[in-house]
Amino acid sequence: MSDAWNETDGVRPFNHELERLASGKGYIELSDLLKENIAPTASIVIRVSMLTPPHPNQSKAPAGDWLLLIRLALQGPIGILNRKCVVRRRHAGGTISMKDDVQKGLFTVACLTSIREMVPPAEQAIIDERVNGLNRIAIELAYQKGGRDAAIKVWGTFKGRGLGARQRWRWWMLLHFPGLMRVVGKLRGRR
Repeated sequence: MSDAWNETDGVRPFNHELERLASGKGYIELSDLLKENIAPTASIVIRVSMLTPPHPNQSKAPAGDWLLLIRLALQGPIGILNRKCVVRRRHAGGTISMKDDVQKGLFTVACLTSIREMVPPAEQAIIDERVNGLNRIAIELAYQKGGRDAAIKVWGTFKGRGLGARQRWRWWMLLHFPGLMRVVGKLRGRR
């Protein structure tokens, strides 16, 4: 694999973390890929023998490239050429690049859910923490940008996982009994 350029309104580095790893240790490990999908798919070169048999989760995931990299990283480090060999163009037809932040977060959660089944238990904890954080961000963004209806849709995808008990209760009440929560808010404001 190599580094890449990202082109949207101009050309800039694909990912600063990938750039740092390329100039530093020169390879990506499983832990690097669990934090973020930092590899430009167009730059990946793989031996065919490493692709068989396919992992069952690969067909269930919304994006197979990240799962493929996880599968390869489970076999050992993935080398990085320390130069930019491809350009990634972001456009309206892209699978995820032009979606809003809520949809990107939910897309990432769906990918991580598939990845979780592929990795050892120690790495599953890293994924759980990341998914919980993405769920918290998604519900907040959905409520801010789309109101109660948008937040209810997001709630339906994760049912409060990743929120503490108090936060889960607060969101559930806010989404199902907004009038009551307004009254509670006014009462608290009078104190």
